[in-house]
Amino acid sequence: MVKGFNFYEPCSSDLFVGRERVIEEFTKLLQGDIKKSVFIHGRPGIGKTSLRKILIDIAKKEGFLVIDKPVPLIETEAFFDELGPEIKGIFKPKKPPKKGAKKKLGKNCPLIKRSYEISANPKYLPEFKKKFMKFAGKMGKEIPKKYKKGIAVFIDNAERFIYQGYDFAFDLFNLFSKKFEEETPKQPRIPIMFALIGEERYAPKIKYSLNNFEEIGLPKLNSALSAQLLAKRQKVSGILLDDEVKNKIFENSQGIPQFIIYNANTLIEENEGQGELSVESWKNSEGVIKDGFARELSGLSDNERKILHAFAMEPANFSDLGMIERATQIGRDELISTLDKLSQKGYVANEGETYFINMTSFWEFLRDSFGDIAITAQARTLINIAAFDAENGRVIDENLFNELENLRADSISAGLIKPVESIARGYERIANSSLNYDYYAEAFKFYVLSSDSFLKVNEIEKAASLFKEAAMNYKEKDKGDYSRNLLIKAVEIYERLGETETINELNYEIAENSANKAKQSLNEGDFPLARANFTRAERTYSVLGEEQKAIDLLNEAANAFFEKNEYYYAWQFYSRLINIFLENDQTDEASSIYNDSLKKFQTAKQNKFQEKLTDTFAIKFE
Repeated sequence: MVKGFNFYEPCSSDLFVGRERVIEEFTKLLQGDIKKSVFIHGRPGIGKTSLRKILIDIAKKEGFLVIDKPVPLIETEAFFDELGPEIKGIFKPKKPPKKGAKKKLGKNCPLIKRSYEISANPKYLPEFKKKFMKFAGKMGKEIPKKYKKGIAVFIDNAERFIYQGYDFAFDLFNLFSKKFEEETPKQPRIPIMFALIGEERYAPKIKYSLNNFEEIGLPKLNSALSAQLLAKRQKVSGILLDDEVKNKIFENSQGIPQFIIYNANTLIEENEGQGELSVESWKNSEGVIKDGFARELSGLSDNERKILHAFAMEPANFSDLGMIERATQIGRDELISTLDKLSQKGYVANEGETYFINMTSFWEFLRDSFGDIAITAQARTLINIAAFDAENGRVIDENLFNELENLRADSISAGLIKPVESIARGYERIANSSLNYDYYAEAFKFYVLSSDSFLKVNEIEKAASLFKEAAMNYKEKDKGDYSRNLLIKAVEIYERLGETETINELNYEIAENSANKAKQSLNEGDFPLARANFTRAERTYSVLGEEQKAIDLLNEAANAFFEKNEYYYAWQFYSRLINIFLENDQTDEASSIYNDSLKKFQTAKQNKFQEKLTDTFAIKFE
């Protein structure tokens, strides 16, 4: 196997970094009263294999029996035939044969009947569901003490159900997981949860099919985590890397763990014998590293290239011997020999006579190099044209924008990461350029579209930080409305990440922004908008625990509306202020506000609002 192409090492727990949020979400699912099943997805090379091992260990520590069962390439239709008895055997283990008993050949050996086999026959599906759910209903009635926490079934390569034509499997997972969420006192069930793991390319289809599952998407590593991973790799190799060299590796790896390790390995191999790699070492190897997986194609024979080209033309990452033979026109014996060589180098693997590229990320590279790259190329071309126009102060042509949006929608629905990322980055460039030319609405539109695109490929941190930075840019230009709206969107995403400190920081910005906007609207005579912003500011301060600031703001708002003869809004804010004091058992303060506001309405001859206050609060101060 080529040294630089050995990616088994990153899968070890010694090199695992980050994923705290994902691990926390998964642990909560295990610890919940209802054991929800989960679908975990991410792009090739993002670390799904490493993460699966970590999550399996966590499930075991939480007291779960773990079944680790990837979807096979061959006989995929028999997946439930193998899984069913495996789970069933936990509850009712097979009895050992009696001593001395002799088995008569031919006796009790009927033809194999796969009662749980996935079939596309429409007449067979209802019967299949009936049998399978009957089987599910029998499970869990007798709870073995040692498995009381539950059973966690990890299923890798979930996308194989799709490209083998067995989408019906996801309906079964929905039914099965739902069955074990239903528990009655008469029929307690041991929890059985599924953890399906699949490629991002097929995630939209799988997410749509799994209506009863939680979802966790894996983002790329940020700079800090990339540095941690590289530091661990450095420790394993015993070779020191200059800080600038590390930064160069990060830039060329795009936060994908597999590429970080691959590029580090490549650099070490290219400078074999050196204990410390300097900037000079990088300069000598820069071209090779920037070539990425292309370097793997340089030393291949013609037949090896033909085979890889054949895989690149397949719509999914697998092909049987017959298909490869027809595509390459290589004789069967020579074909098998060449496939063996590719297998030894680490490029291909097989299950029986079905072969596949060992790493999906390498197959994706082959698709980009040899296969159908129309969507990716089109996305890059169109977004570059649009970004160039924006950089030169031109608003994006409507037809060009519609083409980009159609392309983005198609790419998202097809689970294609690269075109979505290209468009996301391009939209960010367009937004920044538009803001520089003071096209505020145009910039806002593209910031929202860019962030949404990053979310679609699991880059939650990037989506959140984009909104945060954009909000600050609008603030510098004294465009509070845009800034506030972007801050609110940023908080929504940071809440998903659980970053309390950042959320509080942004909420302070929202509260101050809303208060300033309220005062501005009040002076401009836009009273409904002033009321809305006063209310948002007060509620945000309350969320932050800044009760005094909230009270001061309410008092200011009530008095300001009263002075503007906006008695309805004044009554609302006085009432809100009284309620807050009552909720905090501050009766004296509440009574003082109540009496003062009554006098004000009486002096202004606003008997209606005086009566409203009396009807609501008089009984509370008797």
